[in-house]
Amino acid sequence: MLVFGVLATVALLLLFAFGQIFPNKVLLGPTATRQKVIKFYGPPALIGFIVLTVFAPSDPGAAPAVVVEKPKEPTTVPQADRGRVLSVSFGGLTLPGRIGDAKATGFTDCTADYYSYKCKRAVPTELLGLKAQSAELAMTGSDYFADAHLTPVGPSGDVRELKPEQLAYGDVVLTFSRPDYDLNCTDKYREKHGGYDQPANCLVNKNTIAHVNQALLDAGWTMYSSKGGYYHYVRAWEQVEITTKHEMATIRRVSAEHVSEVVAREAFRQNARETANVNAAAVLEQMKK
Repeated sequence: MLVFGVLATVALLLLFAFGQIFPNKVLLGPTATRQKVIKFYGPPALIGFIVLTVFAPSDPGAAPAVVVEKPKEPTTVPQADRGRVLSVSFGGLTLPGRIGDAKATGFTDCTADYYSYKCKRAVPTELLGLKAQSAELAMTGSDYFADAHLTPVGPSGDVRELKPEQLAYGDVVLTFSRPDYDLNCTDKYREKHGGYDQPANCLVNKNTIAHVNQALLDAGWTMYSSKGGYYHYVRAWEQVEITTKHEMATIRRVSAEHVSEVVAREAFRQNARETANVNAAAVLEQMKK
């Protein structure tokens, strides 16, 4: 039915247009004029065009109309309605945690000020077999159990006014020894390899942050760096991230999605670096021949 209507309307429009040029050749006789062509062919052609324009989209055989929706304005979802995260255990620590978790894991040596309760661990703490000089956490009123992509928001007043059950902590900070290097060892290494690296085998003291960085790499952790000299480590089957800076290693819970993203990105970059090194070596070798 739709096809017939289209063909009939096109035919009337063609007859109307042809009749304006040759009025006596459109089945109205030799005495036909342009006025007669308009009278006989104009109205039905116009009606057919209007009908097709208005009703053709509702035909079952017609292609569905594309409706472009106006983009919705972003909405702010109340924090109470966002996803919640669960604590994870790592190396005898609970992350994130509340006051009961802090006490159960040995963080009982506490002091209080306007901003937080700072609690040190009363028992020795190790990371990958390396002994830390101290382990500390800070309990505030921030919601560290909110969605992992949200920044925890704490109270604006004195944290000491909060009830114990309102306190929580997000990460644990371990402090290690400052690394000392054998200068003759590092000079020989740099002379041979170039650059300014200080290898772990040139260290003269133990349990340093440099040992921690090396131990993380040896244990299969993926490292990526950021501005300010921070080094971040994740591992595919862990839901924590370890960040080192100066003599401190900060351990915090992260989402599995974040870990997967970092591991995939750094693997891609490593492959690119290896390809570049292989290509460069091939070119240099070719130029020697």
